[in-house]
Amino acid sequence: MRIRRGVPGIDWATSEQPGLAWTFGAVFAVLALLQFSLALVAPGSGVSGAAMLLLAGLWLGIAAQSTAVRRMPAPAAGPSAAVVALDSVHPLPGFAEAASAGWYPVAPRTSRWWTGSRWAQYTATPFGVRPSFHGARAWRTLRILIWVLLGFGVLSLVVGIALMVAGATPPDSVLTVVGVLLLIAGIIIGGAGLLMLGLSGRQRRVLLLPEGAPIGMPIG
Repeated sequence: MRIRRGVPGIDWATSEQPGLAWTFGAVFAVLALLQFSLALVAPGSGVSGAAMLLLAGLWLGIAAQSTAVRRMPAPAAGPSAAVVALDSVHPLPGFAEAASAGWYPVAPRTSRWWTGSRWAQYTATPFGVRPSFHGARAWRTLRILIWVLLGFGVLSLVVGIALMVAGATPPDSVLTVVGVLLLIAGIIIGGAGLLMLGLSGRQRRVLLLPEGAPIGMPIG
């Protein structure tokens, strides 16, 4: 999260767990290498290799960015520390406008600050308090990513099955192998898309401000 020209902004991509992003990047890079190797004998598999390479580049870029951010020193507190007070980042957690102010759960292990009359752009998790000014943009990006993964997964499944059928009559081991690999890639990519789709409801509650006032008592 950054303050640019008085407006909260975010880095192009981040990850709470850079190690996981490095792992995803390595997995997609290996898949790309396998697809490009198969392209030497079956040119059609080069398209899947290019898709895998793009995904590898995306995850490796996220991993590098997140690792670089985590290596930055934390701001030092003290009498000489500069404090930026901007209306754009308010209300801050702790600001109360009524007796009902407090942290209210919006998702498992996640709560959001309610001032008593409005929601703040801050959530609390076991890892600390997080700003959510990027929520609307992140939600749009997440939906696009989910449908891209599902699209690639379905395309790989269809092409893989078609190649397996074509390689069965007359027998063609190259087409069959390529078809099997595309089928496996489609299952992996499509499964990732389905998993993200299943978790998207929770992500929406975390990223976007609730529409109404909270129900019940605050926690903590």
